[in-house]
Amino acid sequence: MLTIKLRKAAPRSMLVSAVLLALGWSATSAAMEANQSISTAVASTEAASSMMEEVVVRALRRSKDKMDVPVQVTVLGSEDLRKNDILTMEDLDNKVPNTFFGGAGNYGGAILAIRGIGGSGTVFGEEPVATFVDDQYVPRNSNNTQALLDLESIEVLRGPQVTLYGRNATGGAILLRSARPDLDKNAGYLRLGAAEFGEHRVEGAFGGPLVDETFAIRVAGMVNRRDGWVTNTSNGESLDQFESKRGRVTMVWSPNDNAEAFAVLEKSSSSSRVARTRYAIDTDNSIRIPRSEIKILEAGKFSNDSPNFSSFDDQHFTVGYSYDFGDMELVVDGGYLSADIFGATDSDGTGQQLFNNTGEFEIGVYTENIRLVSASGNRFEWIVGASGVQDSFSMPYFYINNFTAVGGLGGDFRYSSDLDTSAYAVYGEGTYSFTDRLRVTAGLRGTYEKKEVDVDSIFLIISTGGLLADPPNFHDEESWTAFKPRVIVEYDLSESTNLYASVSTGFKSGGFNAFGQVPAYDEETILAYEAGLKGRYLDGRLELSSALFLYDYDDLQLRLGVPSGGISITNAASAKLSGFEAEWRFQATDNLALNGSIALLDTEFKKFVTRDLAQAIADASGNRLSRAPETQFTFGASYDRDISKQLHLSLSGMVSNRGDVFFRETDQDSKAWYGEPLTELDLRAAVLTSDGKWELAIYVQNVTNDFTMVAAEAQGDFPIASFNEPRKYGIEIIGHF
Repeated sequence: MLTIKLRKAAPRSMLVSAVLLALGWSATSAAMEANQSISTAVASTEAASSMMEEVVVRALRRSKDKMDVPVQVTVLGSEDLRKNDILTMEDLDNKVPNTFFGGAGNYGGAILAIRGIGGSGTVFGEEPVATFVDDQYVPRNSNNTQALLDLESIEVLRGPQVTLYGRNATGGAILLRSARPDLDKNAGYLRLGAAEFGEHRVEGAFGGPLVDETFAIRVAGMVNRRDGWVTNTSNGESLDQFESKRGRVTMVWSPNDNAEAFAVLEKSSSSSRVARTRYAIDTDNSIRIPRSEIKILEAGKFSNDSPNFSSFDDQHFTVGYSYDFGDMELVVDGGYLSADIFGATDSDGTGQQLFNNTGEFEIGVYTENIRLVSASGNRFEWIVGASGVQDSFSMPYFYINNFTAVGGLGGDFRYSSDLDTSAYAVYGEGTYSFTDRLRVTAGLRGTYEKKEVDVDSIFLIISTGGLLADPPNFHDEESWTAFKPRVIVEYDLSESTNLYASVSTGFKSGGFNAFGQVPAYDEETILAYEAGLKGRYLDGRLELSSALFLYDYDDLQLRLGVPSGGISITNAASAKLSGFEAEWRFQATDNLALNGSIALLDTEFKKFVTRDLAQAIADASGNRLSRAPETQFTFGASYDRDISKQLHLSLSGMVSNRGDVFFRETDQDSKAWYGEPLTELDLRAAVLTSDGKWELAIYVQNVTNDFTMVAAEAQGDFPIASFNEPRKYGIEIIGHF
């Protein structure tokens, strides 16, 4: 049930509370270690059977145990993705500490925020949460709402990733890794699913060796569609509907034990009708729509007079080669991504003809990487590398129709833009073990980026078709150079507990706005401090990971609306944030596993003078960052047991909660830009054959049918809102072969 809440005062004692929590955590860890030595002798056999498998991550560009890397990272393997029904990047929302994955926006984009840092959610701007697919950098988030296919894992790295994943990763990085074929055996799966709102999914993959232990191939494909849970009362059509198709071929060639080459070829297409509506009725957008109309929205009745749709077609090719020399490994890889996006938006979000837009975008990205990685286990471990990105963005046309402009005659604002970016970086990082317990890591990344933009525009009067204005073509270019270091100190309190502290810097280049009507924006920089604790206890049945962090941002890049239509990116002079987060996994018994997380976050603009929705000068200093909930928690449990010689039962559930959020940096007294807390409960029950080859599952998401706004964008000065999906039942059958 959606409820109205006014803004609460930010918890200024949050960092103090977090410190106390961390101290308590350390004390608990020490007590656990003492108990562990006693319990080991008493129940070592039972503990061994309940010990959890270690989780391997690639957060440091080499395979490491998750508990041994001095960064906060959440890892979701293929089984985690399946059990949590994570079908798109959006489905990660509320499942990773201190993250916010907003609802779908214009043209299929979605804003991803980590620890309060999110981007513009536009195809023209680049995000501070960097996404890598098979180690290739993806500069924009336009595919975050597309269906995921046959992934080995998703890693979410929180905090600035300076040295190794440094381009634009001031907020964090998300690493997606496609499943690879096995060189030794054939393997595959088929997944069929159906759910409410006319949702159907067919997904499968199969692969194996064509030449034993030398050459293997894997083919994967899926079709996913949904009719949607929202009805457009203006024309009776369904909103929140989508259809997505994706296919992939992956090949691995290993001519000997030291060399391996791989190639990935993928193509996808999708189309959607996004469900969004205006969420305020006053001219200053200060009053949310009445309770009676909220009930109408909750029932899935929206009103749009103009189309809300997008189509997305992309293809990418990745190729790589690695050779192990024994004392070091050489890795060379690269890729090409192209995408075509077309769509339209009812910008006013109502059944009245006030505001709409339509546009087309073309993207082409080349990536190149080379690195040398020393062998693991030596006193000194190091990595050096270089990377390059050539990014070509074109907007052949973008039309904004503002029917209320020019004294009611209406304004037809037409734009075309091209943005070319070249970015190069060299980096190095080394870790030296002074003792068996003390390690120090130092890294440095040097970056050079150049951007060149061309914008053409013409303004017409809608009612007469006459010329309103013909601004001169806008052309500009700029370059940036930065050298950003990172230092990490690690200390092992014992064989099962380690501490780390880091000082990191980050850099995100400036850029230009697609509509050329506002100045270019400056580069963004960050100074980040973090201290963490990681440990395994109770004979490996319990894993704990926690961190305190403090950030200082200069010229933080933000998204603002433009009154005539469109959006712009600008800078806040300075901002700070602090927080605490913790994750745990606990194998309570052979059959019962528990997991959870807690996150606290305190954000504030230290200095930010801008314009509010009424275009008056506003001092936003002291306001909270947008999409930055002050509290989040998750608690999950899974229970597995045999119910006969042939069948196995698997039960799982997760409850998640995030606190209230704002969706604008200004106008934070307005309820129209305020999102209430959201709590969701997901349940799943499955019966499997004892050999694990077949699984039949039923699930229900958002059991309590909690309903709230999960995204609000400024279209001109209109708040256009998206909402979380209501309660949904589903069923699926999975076969492994």
